[in-house]
Amino acid sequence: MAVTGYHRKYAIQVLNHPPKRRKRKKRTSQTKYQGEVDLVAHCGETTRGEYLNSLDMVDVCTRWVELAALVNRSQATVTAAIAAAQARLPYPLLGIEARPEAL
Repeated sequence: MAVTGYHRKYAIQVLNHPPKRRKRKKRTSQTKYQGEVDLVAHCGETTRGEYLNSLDMVDVCTRWVELAALVNRSQATVTAAIAAAQARLPYPLLGIEARPEAL
């Protein structure tokens, strides 16, 4: 299959000038063992009726991930899920960070 027209021009540009690799910026504000929490609603296009929520907790430095399925988004359910996730971690969690719209 031959490369023609625009695609050939683009392919030649990429071969002659490969994209530069981006260097990762080190996070200075994040301390080790600090979790970021996010709630995801698996409801489709509407929030009417019953649907599943998932709690995703990630330690930014070690990239350890803890997931939990939630029936609802009540304070008691979310607090219990975070406590259960903390109990499963191999290290003590020093803090939790969440965006206001995430919870």
